[in-house]
Amino acid sequence: MTRFWVQAVALAVAAHGGDDFDDLLVAAPHLTDKGLPYRHWSRELLDSPAARERWIEPDLRPLPALPTAA
Repeated sequence: MTRFWVQAVALAVAAHGGDDFDDLLVAAPHLTDKGLPYRHWSRELLDSPAARERWIEPDLRPLPALPTAA
């Protein structure tokens, strides 16, 4: 979960800037959605022992890619 949220915030910062977190939340309100991970993973997979031990790729929808540096 931590890795997911770090990536979600990084994507929002890349898209909208990130000098002020409150402004970022206005520009990217999906970051306040606690159910956001469940758009990508089923509850069964996220609640599994394997997911608690290591990174598991999403089973519902792929995560957006982080932009690469030019």
